Amino acid sequence: TFVGTGKSFDSGTISFELGEGRVIPGWEQGLMGMREGGRRTLKIPPSLAYGARGAGDVIPPNSHLQFECTLVKIPQGAVEKFLAQSPIFPVFAGLILFSAVAIGLAGK
Repeated sequence: TFVGTGKSFDSGTISFELGEGRVIPGWEQGLMGMREGGRRTLKIPPSLAYGARGAGDVIPPNSHLQFECTLVKIPQGAVEKFLAQSPIFPVFAGLILFSAVAIGLAGK
């Protein structure tokens, strides 16, 4: 939802590996260390989301976003892959169930 309106902008599932650059930096940082079945609320400032550019007609510029995330599944072999990586740049692979809510706009 967007702060002030309560409007939800997305929900669903996504599968990805952290470090691939397929998700916003706030997800990259906020999902690190999750376990299968774990739940997290991510509150992401514009600087770790879509910033001044926004995301088309869906997310206005400078939006603060909130995501309710559940790690549904970690694929077999993902932990071994994680352990084989440099501790500076770990890899995460999993299926995330999320609902996305933009909780605010900068300056409002």
